[in-house]
Amino acid sequence: MTISEINSLGNEALTKLFTQCCAAQRWVVQMVAGVPYQDADDMKNRAVSYWQQMNEDDWMEAFLAHPMIGDVQSLREKYADTLSLAANEQSSTHGAADHVLKQLATYNSKYLDKFGFIFIVFASNKTAEQMLDLLLKRIHNNRDVELKNAADEQLKITLLRIEKLL
Repeated sequence: MTISEINSLGNEALTKLFTQCCAAQRWVVQMVAGVPYQDADDMKNRAVSYWQQMNEDDWMEAFLAHPMIGDVQSLREKYADTLSLAANEQSSTHGAADHVLKQLATYNSKYLDKFGFIFIVFASNKTAEQMLDLLLKRIHNNRDVELKNAADEQLKITLLRIEKLL
């Protein structure tokens, strides 16, 4: 889509479009209200600005729209609405060794138990082994640090999805 096409959409279509980028509804409302956008940079800059205004509840809402890393079946079933923009974000897990996938599953569960939200990582261009290494490092953080890390990773994912829109 072009910026002009996005700017010409109605609120319902814009809401659906921006929800595919990030499921935090307060962020989506701000993105819809931000129309018209001058260009791609304007859209991305405002996406960042609006994300920086979000709080923990908003972040958690966004995190809930993600499957656990490696849970490709969940991605297919639960997140069909975001599939076009989320496609290939976890593609490196498809050919990963079984022991790596099992460790990802084990430590994803431990991470969820410890922090109360799933492990969020900008998975594009990362191997399953790299994501596992990040998970093993980040699981030792305290909750405040990890919540900030996850929010930062969510923003990277959101910006990538905006770029895919354009």
